[in-house]
Order: sequence, then C-alpha cells, then structure tokens
Amino acid sequence: MSACASANNPTSLGSEGQTIFPQQAMFSSNVAVFSRWTKVADRFSEQKTAETPSTVKWSALIDDLKSRPLPDRVAHANDYFNAIPYVLAAKNWGDAGYWETPYEFLARGGQCQDYAIAKYFALKASGVPESDMRFVVVRDIQRSLDHAILIVAFNGQNYVLDNQDTTIEPLSDVHRYRAYYAINNTGWWAYSVRVASAQIVSTSVILPEAQ
Repeated sequence: MSACASANNPTSLGSEGQTIFPQQAMFSSNVAVFSRWTKVADRFSEQKTAETPSTVKWSALIDDLKSRPLPDRVAHANDYFNAIPYVLAAKNWGDAGYWETPYEFLARGGQCQDYAIAKYFALKASGVPESDMRFVVVRDIQRSLDHAILIVAFNGQNYVLDNQDTTIEPLSDVHRYRAYYAINNTGWWAYSVRVASAQIVSTSVILPEAQ
C-alpha cells in the first residue's frame, strides 16, 4: 500500500460520512498488529524524559490547548501543526515509511501521517478522550493517492483534521476520501478487504502525497 498526501465511542465514529467509511468493518482491539503506530507511541514516551526545544514547545502548546474550549482547542491544534513544514520522510530519515513522534515532527517537519499523529497526541494530552479520535489512512479519489487524516468527535459531530485543509470540516461534508483503516489506542478498524484479510498494516509503508 502506498499512502500519504493506517463503532466504539459515544458519537459512533464512522456512522456518518459513509463515502469515507463503508458500512462493513473489521474491528480488533489488538493494536500491536500496527507496529508503526505502537513504535511511535513507545518512542514518544521515551523522548519525554529529555528536555529539548521540541519538548519545551510541546509543553507550552498543551498548556495553551487545555485553556481553550473544545471546539477552539481542536481548531487550534489543526492550525498549529498545519503551519509546520511538509518534509518527505525519505529526506528526513532515509525511510519513506517512517512515522514520526510529535517531538520529531516539531523539530524536523514531516508528511501527512506525522501531522495526524501529532494532532492526535496533542489533543489526547489536552484531555480529549482517545475514544473520540481516530487516525485514519484513506484513499484520495480525486488525486489518486493515499493519505492520512485525523477524525475527532465533539458536540455530536465528527470532524476531519487534514494537513491539506486549513479548516476542520464535518465528516459528512468530506467526499473525496475512502478509508483503508482507522486506529486509536483502543483498537483498529479495517475497511479495506486487503487490510482485513492480510493484516498487512504492520509491514505496509505509507509513502508521501504528491505536492
């Protein structure tokens, strides 16, 4: 799988915007299958022990997010990270499939999955429940490439946070994507038969979006 530009909560993420999410999905609580996701979480935890310019920026951002009402918090997280330069993983790390921690992303820029991952962990740190968020790998049918976004549920709706969009959009208004799979730390959902049957996510590579 090439990528980039991988119903269990109170607002039933995936129940609306069916152009993104098919009716049928395979769910598993075995997050360990997604090694790229778990490796990011492990490295991020380890990196918290060192004080660096990135950790200082991160702490200030989380304090700021915590002070904001939820809609403004989500919008600010989207704006903050979307302002960070887009840099190919192959250029940054010599590995087109490398997924960055938020600290690495703050220090070096990154590609689509890194924007979505940073938003996920920032909103989690600010108090948004993980069950209200999903990191989603999608197919962009307009640009014929794969991509990663974050979906966040609040105020009774699901919203798309996308590094290609300066505003957060209701999921029901987004029609250009089709989901391959979604993940948070409670489990994962496979919407693609290829992912569900082969469970290839642990070895799949997310490649950069076209510029």
